Amino acid sequence: MAAASLLFCRSSRHLSSRIREFCSKAVIDRGVVLGVFEVDSGHEKKSDEVDVENFFTEAAKNFNSRTSGKLTEMIKLSGFKGKIGKSKTYFGIDKDYPCVVVVGLGKKDIQSDSETSEEKESCSNYRQASGVGVKVLRDCGVQTAEVDTFSDPQAAAEGANLALFSYDTLKSSKKLEVDLQPHKHVTESDLKSQEEEINFYAWHKLWQDGLLLSGAQNFARELMETPSNLLTPTVFADTLINRFSDLESVQVLARDQNWAEEHKMGAFLSVGKGSSEPSVFLEMKYSGAKESDSPPLILVGKGVTFDSGGISIKPAAGMGLMKADMGGAATVSAAFEAIARLKVPINVTALVPLCENMPSGCANKPGDVITAMSAMDIALGQGATGVFTNSATLWHCIFQAGFDCGERMWRMPLYKHYTEQIQSDVADLRNTGKKRSAGSCTAAVFLKEFVDAKHWAHFDIAGVMDNSSNAIPYLNKGMSGRPTRALVEIARKLAVNNLD
Repeated sequence: MAAASLLFCRSSRHLSSRIREFCSKAVIDRGVVLGVFEVDSGHEKKSDEVDVENFFTEAAKNFNSRTSGKLTEMIKLSGFKGKIGKSKTYFGIDKDYPCVVVVGLGKKDIQSDSETSEEKESCSNYRQASGVGVKVLRDCGVQTAEVDTFSDPQAAAEGANLALFSYDTLKSSKKLEVDLQPHKHVTESDLKSQEEEINFYAWHKLWQDGLLLSGAQNFARELMETPSNLLTPTVFADTLINRFSDLESVQVLARDQNWAEEHKMGAFLSVGKGSSEPSVFLEMKYSGAKESDSPPLILVGKGVTFDSGGISIKPAAGMGLMKADMGGAATVSAAFEAIARLKVPINVTALVPLCENMPSGCANKPGDVITAMSAMDIALGQGATGVFTNSATLWHCIFQAGFDCGERMWRMPLYKHYTEQIQSDVADLRNTGKKRSAGSCTAAVFLKEFVDAKHWAHFDIAGVMDNSSNAIPYLNKGMSGRPTRALVEIARKLAVNNLD
């Protein structure tokens, strides 16, 4: 490891250039991310008199102590205020951590309507802060990043792991792989009681859960980013079969087109008629409930690996994004894996219909009539996580799950008016509304006609499919993988709370 001297510049512009110069020359084995809460306006007026250590996390306080106050000195000199999304980088403060990144956590006492929402807003800040910090460390060539877990190890791990995701599989130059570790200001040798041991191992378990959940979301993002010629329905199915092969409690069955035809799955088969790639119906089962005959949670994910629009071809602008029209399949598959690896005590069945929608002489034409598995005739039309559900109880579970993991949900209407819009003059139903507006609503009531479960929900993820506007800072731009973590949290809640 190259020797690191104490580096600091008063000007932020000069500091940035010096950091880039330093990082280009140094090989840094280990760095650390530490949190600082925002100094409120009252303190800012007398910044020279402020004890900035009052705004440190416990980890930052311990680090400041071991460096004999150097962290405090550097923060005062640089004028860092701890605003959310901001960071400062210091070199040479500690021999074990040549690179130290201090990240802003925002206000320490967040004002909100309830204690729960205040807590979850803090978690969102922690995800953003840890994500900012580890990206700075990676840019500095740090190979092992220790992350302050703030007061929520799971949120810190999620933010860090999600922020480091980069789909560079097909690039010759790849991002540096960073080993993420929780920064331990207390070690196992420091534990003096059984209670301290329990808390320590619970803390570590939360960190590991955060890595697993964010890893699942990153897997969904990877699937959604993969070009469709490299992720055909067959390749998608084979990928999951191989990935889940070590899970003893999981069974994966890939059904071919002949099987789908035998089961009269006309609606599914009609979508892939125009493609030369064979369709695959994937059925995955996880047995986690104590009672083997316990009714399963059923997850269904749309798996159109590329949606050109078929005969009703989509505009060229933006069509490239249609490689991610299998986002439902990606998030369901990723959530299914996380549920199994977390050993959530619930039975889960995941159904993933995989196909391509391409134009050809065999493709469906607007106005064609097909027969679905339910024997209902459908007239084909031309066709921020919105949630449609028939159950207030299930909606409460979904809303709380999304809120708890930072993936907000919004309930959408299933009015009778929309059902009337999908009535067809030549068949039982049409799969688009008679009017061009309210497409999500008419799609939801269309699906409702095929579900007889007491509690069901449909997630419209088109609006949250990608993060091109950078609405979620720690996800970067590109496919988001949402709502993978929310689906896992829903399963966790349903495992302990029966809806009936």
